[in-house]
Amino acid sequence: MEEQATQDGVTMTTMTTLSSLMDGIVRRCQQNDPTLTTLELFGLPVSVDEVYSICTALQYNTYVEILDWGKHEVSHVVAPAVAQALVTNRTLKVLYMTECNIGIDDGLRTLCHVMKHPECTIQELHLRDNHINDDGALVIADMIRYNASVVKLDLAFNQITSHGAIEIANAIQQNSSLRDLDIGYNQIGNEGITALANTLKNRTSCLVALDMRDNKIIIDSSSENVNNNATNNCIITLADAIRVNKQLKVLDLGYNNLQQNDSGVLALANALRYNTTLETLGLCCCDISSNGSGALIEAIGNYNETLKSINLSVVPRLERMQLNRIVAGNRLYNRKAPKKGALQRYVTYTDLNNYWIQPIV
Repeated sequence: MEEQATQDGVTMTTMTTLSSLMDGIVRRCQQNDPTLTTLELFGLPVSVDEVYSICTALQYNTYVEILDWGKHEVSHVVAPAVAQALVTNRTLKVLYMTECNIGIDDGLRTLCHVMKHPECTIQELHLRDNHINDDGALVIADMIRYNASVVKLDLAFNQITSHGAIEIANAIQQNSSLRDLDIGYNQIGNEGITALANTLKNRTSCLVALDMRDNKIIIDSSSENVNNNATNNCIITLADAIRVNKQLKVLDLGYNNLQQNDSGVLALANALRYNTTLETLGLCCCDISSNGSGALIEAIGNYNETLKSINLSVVPRLERMQLNRIVAGNRLYNRKAPKKGALQRYVTYTDLNNYWIQPIV
């Protein structure tokens, strides 16, 4: 008999296999199998009854530490069961809820409410690609204010604008646990980046990693706005924060167009001369000018002693003379007597548009 195809092009045999796999996962979770530490349900066909069975089992399970709920909608029907499992379980540490459409339902509100529970154990919360808008960002900000367990929060690939980012930034200042925030690939713009930069200036900030890639920085190069408009000053504000911040180790600004923002890039380079904690800086595809990239390399090669890697990949304005300057600058740095335990650095590159400064291990 020929295999009958489903509407999505998946054969009935495949569906039967996946169903058997799902039955096995549920059974192992119910039996508290000590070898089941990761419950990976991403994309698997899960019925409502199986959701309830898994959630009930998780309330008593003592081995599962990672739950991947990806590509399963957390609707108002199943959200209470999921919430009960999260508040009762004492071993779950990592929760993936990517592509769950959680931002367009009451599921996000229910999840964030339970995350405020004092006995919540979740340390990593991944909510990327969930259509979360500013209304959802407000709910998340309220959760951040009260949550004491989450150290990593992934909000990438959503629809958060400056309004939501400002609320999140304000909430972080009242939080003492969050260390890693990924808000890349949203639309937080200049005002959102400024708000997060001001958070980094605050001594109460505990962030050690901040990803703000592709967030629609807009540069207004008109003479009447270039010096005083917040549109042009967000990178300068961020540079001021980097200069004084004593916690941040990873910062990624990749895919933000800084072509007309030499003043901001120069301020960033100047801040790197004084920063003593930043280890990784991402500036991939930022269209930085030769003037800006030269200032960055000079600061890194001759002043900064903690930065281990900087991504300046795809710098279209970079010329061979500039690349030679980069290499020469780092050779000069390597001739210095390094401090005890310090890493000397070198440049590796394949062409003019793709190179990294990396640590010698």
